[in-house]
Amino acid sequence: METYSGIYNLFTWIHVNSLTGLYIIGLFFSLFLRLLSPSKYSELSSSFEEYVDRCRIVCDKKRYKAAFIACLFIYGSFVKEFFMYDFVHLNDKGRREYVTEISRYRIYPFFNGRKKRIEMQSKYKAYQSFKKYYQREVIFIGSETTAEELDHFFSSRNCGVLKPDMSGCGKGVEIVRLADYNSKEEAFSFILSHRNHVLEEYVTEADFFKRLHPQSVNTVRIYACRLKEKTVIFGSHLRIGLDDSVVDNAAAGGVIVSLTNEGIAWTSGVDEFGNTYLFHPDSHVFIPGMKMPEWDKAVSLVEEAMLVFPDIRFVGWDLAYTDNGWIIIEANDNGQFHGYQIPYHHGCRKELENYIRSL
Repeated sequence: METYSGIYNLFTWIHVNSLTGLYIIGLFFSLFLRLLSPSKYSELSSSFEEYVDRCRIVCDKKRYKAAFIACLFIYGSFVKEFFMYDFVHLNDKGRREYVTEISRYRIYPFFNGRKKRIEMQSKYKAYQSFKKYYQREVIFIGSETTAEELDHFFSSRNCGVLKPDMSGCGKGVEIVRLADYNSKEEAFSFILSHRNHVLEEYVTEADFFKRLHPQSVNTVRIYACRLKEKTVIFGSHLRIGLDDSVVDNAAAGGVIVSLTNEGIAWTSGVDEFGNTYLFHPDSHVFIPGMKMPEWDKAVSLVEEAMLVFPDIRFVGWDLAYTDNGWIIIEANDNGQFHGYQIPYHHGCRKELENYIRSL
């Protein structure tokens, strides 16, 4: 489910306008899955039950579960999208306005080609390509990485951030603090056991962002599109951590806030479980109306970074703001659109299709 499969292209021709229609078609898909892939049906059923229970959604579970499975095959939507985009109350045209978890893989090839670029998929390759804009040290943890390299990395710092090289959505990210281990050797042994990871210098944010949620690095996602020789900003949103999480990703429970093209928060915060926040629940910072610092410099950084690979025409740039200005945290050439669409309560497919016609 986490990777695109051609099977989800087979049913896009189906048009359903009512919940009853989704329910009936979903029953057929459910039967199909139970016969051919019981484990997959069980996985989907569990994800539905867990989401409904976590969000305390009151609904006819049998009816909604079948409708969710129908939407998965027809529109490529995962369970959180089914609810957060309110697919139950939309007609077919309304649902197709959204770019879903799976349908994004039908959009990105128009911008970035059909072959995924390792320079974007690998965190270390991306660092090598955009090192100028990272402004921090990053090393790759592989079979040839030595304790001497780690010793050099920690010679001027007491912690680092360990991330899977080819993963996303904040999965597997953890802070390694030397003080948490009995010895430096023990810490190094732990790090070296995590092959195909990167170890990054911890980013210290400027006070403006630190006060939002000190436990995490809070970032801004800017979607940039290169049209012929001009780069335009498609949209942007702020991501703030929640509770004790060290990452700000919405997929990890973080808060997302839509930003205007002037870098001003114009919506309340929302998360992927249906909660809305005027004030951040931990820091109590009032969210709507916040203005991002030196926004023009964030935009300029993105415009400059887009020139590194001119053939990659649509990128979601994750930026952090430090005392030295804006830096790149990650570059995504097939990023999700949850952060753009959920706060807006509006799909962005039409806008993307207009950009495609302008390429």
